[in-house]
Amino acid sequence: MSKSVIAKRTLSDVLEEIRTVYLDDDRPWIIGFSGGKDSTCMVQLVWTALSKLPAEKLTKKIYVISSDTLVEAPQIADRITRNLANMEKYAEKIKLPLGTNLLTPPISNTFWVRLLGLGYPAPTTLFRWCTDMLKISNADRFIQETVSKHGEAIVLLGTRKSESVVRKQSMNTYKIDGSVLSRHSQFDQTFVYTPIEDFSSEDVWNYLLENENPWGEENREGIVHRLDRVTSGLIVCALNLESYNLLKDKFKNREITKSYVALIEGSLPSDSGILNLPLARSLKNRSKRTVDTNGRNSTTKYEVLNFYEDLNISKIELDLITGRNHQIRAHMEYMKTPVLNDTLYNASKNHIIPENSIALHSAVLKFTLDNDKYSFSSEVPSFFNRVIDV
Repeated sequence: MSKSVIAKRTLSDVLEEIRTVYLDDDRPWIIGFSGGKDSTCMVQLVWTALSKLPAEKLTKKIYVISSDTLVEAPQIADRITRNLANMEKYAEKIKLPLGTNLLTPPISNTFWVRLLGLGYPAPTTLFRWCTDMLKISNADRFIQETVSKHGEAIVLLGTRKSESVVRKQSMNTYKIDGSVLSRHSQFDQTFVYTPIEDFSSEDVWNYLLENENPWGEENREGIVHRLDRVTSGLIVCALNLESYNLLKDKFKNREITKSYVALIEGSLPSDSGILNLPLARSLKNRSKRTVDTNGRNSTTKYEVLNFYEDLNISKIELDLITGRNHQIRAHMEYMKTPVLNDTLYNASKNHIIPENSIALHSAVLKFTLDNDKYSFSSEVPSFFNRVIDV
């Protein structure tokens, strides 16, 4: 599991670094925005950081650029267009010097001209000519024009080292010693800043789901609730805005039954019970939650299904009365019965359970919608049985 950046430094540290880099010189910023989770997280962090600066210090121009290939799925194209329009609208309200640019390829580089007019083969994973001609070349052209006008520029990207070994090596290759900036791989007088380079995928999702989008978009986009990345099982997604709002309200009002099955180390003090243990972010490890009397109310109901004495493992069913981040995991750690393989919460490593997985499964979801009752169930992963059959 890639280490969380929040375990290394606080969110305030990240925001302060962004402000420092912005104020350090007068080189304009060019921010690449694709609409995906990483670029959205990066733009949202930049927006949040700079919105705290006084107006007299917001003098450097920020260009947000996106590429329209002209052959995108309508939903994707509409989402990008809407995001850019909202950025312009909300930036103007708070006097943020941010403008947006939707870039399109010249006629000679468009998909159908290349495919039908010039006889290019259909793109494949080995010959992805469309990525370069329809996306990258547009951004390159904008960067060169900006550098020609201003002398130098800084490009902000939502790339992360944990994406792959190759990505990490590439990012390290161009890094400037003693600086948070990197050299651009192609252009002189152009530098690269990657504010979320040390974020894990879970850091990105947690930030997006825990922080409201500042330009009025919905970060969840149909995802009514979430599961931790290491947890398996059921999740509810809505296909339209009406269903999304109805289901979101039901989760908020605790009108949805959520039942989990878990394997835990040791045994709980009784065969069933209710844990009322308030949770807050851990001060020692910012990626964790911990029981704290000043935390948010958090209630978990449990029932022991079986205790395997020879293995010192319990199989339990849990119902979430509230739905805090890492609620079950933090409650089980506090009870000194951590979920199997949940090393973040002090469980021992279990070599039967796959990497990046823990023995916690969202097994049942029940709710009523428009007077119709819905019930969904999911079998536990096969490794649950392999663990207790040893």
